[in-house]
Amino acid sequence: MTRYATPLYLTSITLLAGWLRFWQLDTLPPGLWFDEGWVTLAARDAGNQIYFSAGFGGMHPAVVYLTRVWQQMSDNPRAIRYAIATVGTLCVPLAFFTFRAIFNLDGPHKNEGKALLGAYILAILYPFLHFSRLGFESMLPLPASLVALWLLVSPPRWWRTILLGVVLGVSIYTFDTGRFVPVAAAAVYWFVLTWHPSFRNPNPHKIFPSFWFSTHLGRFLLIVAIALLIGAPLLLFFGQNWDQLTARAAVTTYNTLGEGAESIPLALLRNSGRTLAGLSVPGFGDQLARHNLPGRPVFDPFLSLIFWIGLGGLLITWVRSFRISFSNRVLLCWLVVGLLPIVLTDGAPTYTRFFVAAAALPAAAGSAAWQLATYGNQLRRHVGTVVIGLLLLLGFQRTYSDYFAVWSEHPQLYDDFQVAQWEISQFGQSLAPEINSYFIPQTLYGAEPVYNLRPPSPHAIPSPPCLVLPPIEQINMIMVDQRLAKDALIPYQAVYPTAVVDTPLIHPRDGGEILKTLTIPAEAKPQLAGKPLPAQFGEHIQLLRWELIDDQLTFVWEALDRPAVDQTMFIHVYLSEKENETPIFQVDRQPCYPTVLWRKGERFVDSFSFSLPDGLTADDVTVGLGWYDPLTIERLAAQVDPSLDLKENRVRLPIGQ
Repeated sequence: MTRYATPLYLTSITLLAGWLRFWQLDTLPPGLWFDEGWVTLAARDAGNQIYFSAGFGGMHPAVVYLTRVWQQMSDNPRAIRYAIATVGTLCVPLAFFTFRAIFNLDGPHKNEGKALLGAYILAILYPFLHFSRLGFESMLPLPASLVALWLLVSPPRWWRTILLGVVLGVSIYTFDTGRFVPVAAAAVYWFVLTWHPSFRNPNPHKIFPSFWFSTHLGRFLLIVAIALLIGAPLLLFFGQNWDQLTARAAVTTYNTLGEGAESIPLALLRNSGRTLAGLSVPGFGDQLARHNLPGRPVFDPFLSLIFWIGLGGLLITWVRSFRISFSNRVLLCWLVVGLLPIVLTDGAPTYTRFFVAAAALPAAAGSAAWQLATYGNQLRRHVGTVVIGLLLLLGFQRTYSDYFAVWSEHPQLYDDFQVAQWEISQFGQSLAPEINSYFIPQTLYGAEPVYNLRPPSPHAIPSPPCLVLPPIEQINMIMVDQRLAKDALIPYQAVYPTAVVDTPLIHPRDGGEILKTLTIPAEAKPQLAGKPLPAQFGEHIQLLRWELIDDQLTFVWEALDRPAVDQTMFIHVYLSEKENETPIFQVDRQPCYPTVLWRKGERFVDSFSFSLPDGLTADDVTVGLGWYDPLTIERLAAQVDPSLDLKENRVRLPIGQ
């Protein structure tokens, strides 16, 4: 190639990779699925943690801090996708330099073409394109894998040795499968590089003439020591929180290596066969629509033809000469170890565990294709180049079509990427500032992170019979997710007969209601049942009304302000004339909407079952009501009409009157 040809080609391939990853990224994939929302909230709200723990294994820190960096540049709630797409694009030129270093093991001449071919195949490889458009941490071991491989196969230098240890230590911070990067590096080191002539003296310039740099064992131990030093904070965390290290692996390998496996050898054999079939055989790819066009193999028919015919040529060469080139030994080691996470886990092939081996697959295809193209005489070489060029163009077309035309229309995407939750979230955040909004059910915090991506979010409130009535000074809107709380607006409509009901979001496929809203005009006063009983508890809690009907006790409270702690309500039942003695029955409970979430001016209808002890009637007992701080057990001061004052900060409930 000419002096400028390689940079020109590499720039073109990188721009192509970037276009594939950023094109329509704000609308495809649609919505934002749970893990993406979880990472987004962690990056925005969580502190500086070494690991983000959770019940199912948690998140490694790389994706959270990467998202946080991107959030500093943009307030787009899909910032995580742009961060991952940027990493995916940069992996393509990085792959070129890694592939060139691998191919240079067999001689430093004319390897740019092979490396460019490998970089191009990586750029258009469907699983890599798919996951580099998702805000998911599974792709992050790939850049660490590429850099480690590049440093590993480059001519040994002391600084490369140190940097390699750093990169291998960093790799464990990326994702579960990142733990296989050091294993792959060790396999390449001992099974390939120690046999290569250029690596017989790991310290050719003798800058540090010591055991650590002048012998293979010393260099390897130094790499391990540096990797352990870099990984020590996370390894120490896992040592103290062993469940976080093993939780995800225990679940994902249960039917292969765990108690659910009827036969581990047969399970591994089955997974191995399905993983290899998943490279090229339609129907054997990842079946989950969120991860893949269901059943689509890693390689389309055109790239499969290059991959398998080329590898067949390599196999023939090996049979004839009993030799495999050093570059292909490296690729084989990396590929075998990289595919282990898929083979060891249930449901193989699962593409979330694919990205340690992703570096080896296109390089192997590129190497095989190059050798296939150079068979025969000069004429055949040109013919082979043209044929392979055509196959690569068809491969690009197939990847583009499968992703942007076929997968984008898959009906499962609406649910898999939580499009309904995303649209509800965007609707709530698009409301005018003067509208005070509420959301039912109370799932904004934790259970459904997608709802809470961009503050201020609608206030999450419980479903009926617990009612949260907004302040009357402004326009209020109550939004209800119809899939989770279908009839929640009915009691609110009874309380606000002048409110307006609307259905702004409809499912595009089945026509079902997704979101229903109730707009309450300013100054609209709620129509409340029950008997007036004005009483104040402390500085924040006001009782407005109450009633007891058929063992259903209902209170209407008003927030004079937000209490600093969750206050607890008590109801004491005394025998008549013994109201200052020990109660014969009591109920202690928090209201249906915790007081620490109350806002000034809101009212709350709290209903619950309540009945007197057997054999007692309203004439036999006195019922006292009060509140206390559960931290100090100190009662809130009660202010009420003297006729209803039981002293000791208790208010008499006039049942039976």
